[in-house]
Amino acid sequence: IVVSATKLKGCKPAIEYYADVASKFELPLRTLSLGYETIGQLRAVWAIAQEEKVDLLVLVVTDRHVKRVRWICKREGIKAEIVACGGIPNPAEVRTDFILQYAYPIMDAIGILDWFINMTVQRRLRGKL
Repeated sequence: IVVSATKLKGCKPAIEYYADVASKFELPLRTLSLGYETIGQLRAVWAIAQEEKVDLLVLVVTDRHVKRVRWICKREGIKAEIVACGGIPNPAEVRTDFILQYAYPIMDAIGILDWFINMTVQRRLRGKL
């Protein structure tokens, strides 16, 4: 399952890139246009897993997302095995990804994580990173 609702101005929706690759290799792929940021995406796929009686997710994430995804899974009670893979990062996101792996727990501790998530969703709805 690939979960993403991200679509940046001038680009096709992110989920279409994954679908193109899966199609090229004739891999079955289920896509869900949900979640504008990592926490929302993980919550969505975990809810589906719970409905379908799946006890453990295998999450394939880029190297730069491993720490953040591990923290989110622990925070949200998501049972997952996390598999790191390489990839070519979006240059505009490299710094953000590095910062967020440390900022998410801090924002959560001081009570502003939900505000930050809402702000991120609003920006993505406008087609911005």
